[in-house]
Amino acid sequence: MLGALAALCLIGIVVYLAQSRVVLLPAAWYAFEETQTAICSAAYMVKPWAVPVGTSICSARLDFDIAAVSVLLLALLLWHPVRLTYGQNKTEARK
Repeated sequence: MLGALAALCLIGIVVYLAQSRVVLLPAAWYAFEETQTAICSAAYMVKPWAVPVGTSICSARLDFDIAAVSVLLLALLLWHPVRLTYGQNKTEARK
């Protein structure tokens, strides 16, 4: 939990120092992941539950693979900027 809180502090420092909009989306995503880790760790300290080997604490509590959903959502978030950067825009497609 302390590692997640330290990472959140570092994310805040990076966003403050970078002062760029490009950093905001990845920083927000990483902050969401670290907040989730801190909350699950705190809940585990209050009332522990069984965690099988190779499974994260949060996934074991929910009996669902959270990492798979995270990867899918991250891919969807990154799809739009990549499409804008590397895809054809409408005026080029008409020519």
